[in-house]
Amino acid sequence: MKSANLWEEAQNGSDDAVAKLLDSYRSYLLAIANASLHSDVSRKVAPSDIVQEALISAHNGFSQFGGSNEDSLKGWLRRILKNQLIDSSRAFRNAEKREVSREVPMDELGNEKPACESNSPLIACVQNERSSRLLAQIDELPEPERQVVRLYHESGLTFTQIAEQISCSRESARRYWARALRHLARSIGDD
Repeated sequence: MKSANLWEEAQNGSDDAVAKLLDSYRSYLLAIANASLHSDVSRKVAPSDIVQEALISAHNGFSQFGGSNEDSLKGWLRRILKNQLIDSSRAFRNAEKREVSREVPMDELGNEKPACESNSPLIACVQNERSSRLLAQIDELPEPERQVVRLYHESGLTFTQIAEQISCSRESARRYWARALRHLARSIGDD
């Protein structure tokens, strides 16, 4: 049993004694909270926070506690903790904006785009227009540059493979590509 002196002081209304007495049950309550709190809610609120709320509630209502021994105090604290657990679960499960079941952890998203980057009709239209303008600009490039850009970006060939295909050196293929990119950057920048 906890110190008889502490217990007596707490029952006589000493706030410090009540705080010390209740704090001595923190580990006990934390073990219960850890075991009882559903994992989806524990992502939103820490078990230690729920225990703290339960201890504050117990401190504020200690004058109404009618028990006279450690077992009755433990039972009373468990009931307060249980109510705090229920309140926390309701707060995060039933609130539409914070509804836990709607959440997806970042590591489960994979390569999905955030909702703001989803392909709305407007975004798709803008992307199509940009693609059309870029393709038109590529078609206006001089022949070797146009070939290198298409072979490199559309066919995925290396500069060595491109050089073989258009009968030039690897360095020349790279220069055609660099020149094409500078030309496209200027053209697109003028739009």
